[in-house]
Amino acid sequence: MGEMVMMNVECPGDTPSIAVIAQKLNVSVSAIDTKFGVILVDVKRHIYTVRVDKDQLPEDMQQQSEGVSGPYSDPKIAPFDTPKPDDK
Repeated sequence: MGEMVMMNVECPGDTPSIAVIAQKLNVSVSAIDTKFGVILVDVKRHIYTVRVDKDQLPEDMQQQSEGVSGPYSDPKIAPFDTPKPDDK
């Protein structure tokens, strides 16, 4: 996979499968990071987020499906320094 971005998808009802999310994003299932999975980020609005290969997203994101937003950056999260023994 290339550079990954985050996409939000509104899906009322039960947690959607990766296949449902892929269809809403108009990408193949292989474009979605299955290890990250489908993460609920807004319970009231039924919004889920996934990591998607940026190169596999449709070029014209202005034409994306209703209830889809993004792409958003997916920065690496890591500590700034190695933990010191007294930081436990």
